[in-house]
Amino acid sequence: MRHKGSISQVNIQRDKEILSIFRQAKRQASWPTNIWRLCEIAADLPATEYYISDEMAIRYASNRLKKGRKCKFSNKYKQRLYESLYDKILELRQLDKYKKKSLTAVVNAALSMKAPCIGLTPRKIYLLLLRHKKTHPPHPLSTQKPNTSP
Repeated sequence: MRHKGSISQVNIQRDKEILSIFRQAKRQASWPTNIWRLCEIAADLPATEYYISDEMAIRYASNRLKKGRKCKFSNKYKQRLYESLYDKILELRQLDKYKKKSLTAVVNAALSMKAPCIGLTPRKIYLLLLRHKKTHPPHPLSTQKPNTSP
């Protein structure tokens, strides 16, 4: 059973968002192009929300607020995602609505806002697309050519 906000549930939602972002990247790309370029475009496109688990977001915000620790992440996309989340949390804490709320409530509100990127490298997006293609083959009828015989 998956719990609300668990990492596996976040990843399922994120993977669906990646497919949507990839379609958007295909519309924005100048053609001819290749899959790598499309993944680079997709990695820079904004996401509808922050795909970070509640626990990780609270831990990150708590370390930044209380201890002043600024974490370094393995890639610039994830770094940008977490920095933006922290900025949103600071903005929300300035609002009267959130001044007396707990850190958890502020973080949950920030997680539902629009994110600057999905937080994955182009290579990871490519690998997720390959996995999706293997587990979801095209429908046999959708690949058939229309019957043009009289």
